[in-house]
Parts: sequence; structure tokens; C-alpha cells
Amino acid sequence: MQSAVSDEDPSRAPAERVILIDFEASGLGSGTWPIEVGLAWVEGTEIGSWSTLIRPSDTWDHAEWSEASAQLHNIPRDALEDAPDAVGVARDLLERIEGCVLVSDAPGFDGWWLSRLFDLIKAPRPRILDFDAVAAEMTTDRGLDYVYERLERTKTPHRAEGNAVRLARALLGGLKASEKADR
Repeated sequence: MQSAVSDEDPSRAPAERVILIDFEASGLGSGTWPIEVGLAWVEGTEIGSWSTLIRPSDTWDHAEWSEASAQLHNIPRDALEDAPDAVGVARDLLERIEGCVLVSDAPGFDGWWLSRLFDLIKAPRPRILDFDAVAAEMTTDRGLDYVYERLERTKTPHRAEGNAVRLARALLGGLKASEKADR
């Protein structure tokens, strides 16, 4: 099965095809699993977003639950009982990211948790590009300065959608600042 996610150079991709992705997880160890996924993207001058909690697969080690992580992102274990099942989330996510360039501020971690989901549906894990590299490619120096100033002034939420939106807003602002610099 081919990956439906674009591997194209993000500097050549329209901003509307760049999707910021973030996960919250059961912990940070090698056996952990995703409990929430969030996406954000640029829609003209606005930001669109989507997220869902994830009911863990029976194939995942449920002992890999960290109470410290649960307290950090404020998602208790029982909140996952009524969440969409991991297989359904994987299928939905695959459809949502089709033809897009995935970007994360933590591609190693987010790639791991994306793999955990996509392994359930036997889909290849798409490449996730590093936010810093993509922001540098898509913006001018002035725009990149804006990106990092915005991120520095904005508290990092410990929820998947909130963090993806935070990154998308910074990138959109950097793109706008770059356009102004080109005039």
C-alpha cells in the first residue's frame, strides 16, 4: 500500500496542504500508545482544526499508562473508554491527511504514535517533517522571526489540537510577515 501523504518539498507545497499534527500519549516510553491526535491547517487567513481521543487497541500494552502523563495533559484513563476505537481513528486520520504534507514539532515522538495507529490498519507511516525546517523553508527571515516570537509568547498547551493550532497560527503569521517583507 502506498502512502497517501505527499512527500513533496514543503517550500513548494501550498500552505493549505501543510497539516500540523500532534499526539498526546499514554506516556513517553517505547511501549506507549496514542490517546489523542490533533490536526491543524491553514484555510486562507484562518486556521482549521480537528482532534479526537483514541480508545486504546486491545493489542497495545495497557500497563504502559503513566499517571504523570495523564496529569500533564489532563486526560484521565477513563475518558478513553467512550472514545472512538483506534482502528477507526487510524482510518479517519489516513483519509484526513491524504495528499498533504505532515509537519510536527516532535516528529520522532509523533511518528512513533502515528506508526502505532497505522500498524493497526496495515498502512505505511507517512513521513513527518520537522516544524523548524518547514517554517524556515516556507518563510523569509522576517517571517521566521515572527514564527518564533509567536511561539515564545504562546503557552504550550498539553493537548493535541491546541498544540497543532498553536503551530499553525505561528506558521500562518510567519507567512503573512513574509508576504509583507516581499512587498
